[in-house]
Amino acid sequence: MFNFSKKILITIGILIFVYSILVIIVSNKIIEKTLIEKQYFYSIPNLFAVSNTVALMQQDFSTITENLTAMMNNFHDEFSLGYVSILDMSKRPIKTVISNEFKDKTIDVLRKKLDKQEELVKVRDEYKLFSGENIKEVLVTVGTPPVGIVRIGYIWDKVEEKTRVLQFALLSVTIIAIVIMIIIAIYLNNTFNTEVSSYFFAEKKKVIETTKQHTIKEFEMRQSEKLKKQLETDLTQSEIFSIIEMNKQLFISTDFNENLKIICEWLRKIFVCKEVMIYLIDDSQQFLYGVYGIDASGVYIEGQAAYDRHIIIGEGELGLAVQHNNFVISDVPRSGYELSGPLIYNDKIIGGITVSNKVEQLKKFDAHDKLVGRVIYSLITNAIVRFLGIQ
Repeated sequence: MFNFSKKILITIGILIFVYSILVIIVSNKIIEKTLIEKQYFYSIPNLFAVSNTVALMQQDFSTITENLTAMMNNFHDEFSLGYVSILDMSKRPIKTVISNEFKDKTIDVLRKKLDKQEELVKVRDEYKLFSGENIKEVLVTVGTPPVGIVRIGYIWDKVEEKTRVLQFALLSVTIIAIVIMIIIAIYLNNTFNTEVSSYFFAEKKKVIETTKQHTIKEFEMRQSEKLKKQLETDLTQSEIFSIIEMNKQLFISTDFNENLKIICEWLRKIFVCKEVMIYLIDDSQQFLYGVYGIDASGVYIEGQAAYDRHIIIGEGELGLAVQHNNFVISDVPRSGYELSGPLIYNDKIIGGITVSNKVEQLKKFDAHDKLVGRVIYSLITNAIVRFLGIQ
């Protein structure tokens, strides 16, 4: 008999159907916008650029070769890299690494194409190889001011294949959720009421949250396995890949304080120190105020406790570092105790960071830490600007 309860079930079924369609449409847009535009056209090229900035500035071509080879080996499968090339500002190739996935003849053709100085190089380009592979190419500049160009070619057929896999996974999860909800709705047909409805939506939320947690856990396990394989690498490579891992976590998080926490924890790990403090500049451009940090005992400093830490521009190590746009090492209370550096975006100071108190007291901050700071602070600046909306 068609009763009020069945009408409610039919209404819920229609809403579920509409919801599933919206999920599919929105997920397609999110994958295209986030995965392709941000990751392939911005994040990955900039990771290559940041990782080779110091080497280009010092004309250290052997380090550039090692970096490109190592990064191609690590990210070739994950990001469908066809080739990576570093050019000087005259668009002359310095070093080119091509995927071994191509046939020898294809590699020869690609190498000739990439070595042509007179070829018109575009910021974004798309072309097809004679062997059938569809290539999309992206260019980004290295350093500020620019000292070189990173040229990356993706095997776009594989990128689109991965996108389709993600879309299929999202569709499958949606279909499974619909089937589960229909079964539950039929089972609860005779006792359908407000309490059951609340339980229904609570369970749905629980399923989504559990799926999210499993995904994050699986991602962390994969990253942990990668780190274990990298234990035998030298110190410079260890620092580069630590920066990459930090950037991945910042890309996932959408909470400002969570980003600051991630930054502080990674800075302690990279610089092997106990204390970190992040500052932003006041609207008056006269002083810096604290926003997040970690003290020597591992306690997080945030909220009012962080804000109360004011530094006047031009005073103290960080005040001088910001005023002169440089990194400063403090010898108080002992030699090489603290490293202070500015956060700069579009030639404008937006804040500063201090890292201090090395875990091993006999060790101190030195010129090498300054080089690491110049690379990682620019990456941190981009992460902070994403939340502050600075133009």
